[in-house]
Amino acid sequence: MAYNPYEPEDYSWPLPKNYLKEGEDLLVGKQFWDFLGEEGTYKELLQIFEEVGVELKPILEKKVDSLEKII
Repeated sequence: MAYNPYEPEDYSWPLPKNYLKEGEDLLVGKQFWDFLGEEGTYKELLQIFEEVGVELKPILEKKVDSLEKII
């Protein structure tokens, strides 16, 4: 699973946990991304998302404001 919707709590959706062993068959969030990349991949992704969010925030706010005027 690419992300844990329950973060900062542990992943708790019972269906996959009934069939998969967490940490081995079921990797969630940090475990998933660090497995795909290497140790630190998850942290690096969060930093990238933060940078992009800061950059896009004014553009998105401007777009939302223009849509509110139309509605």
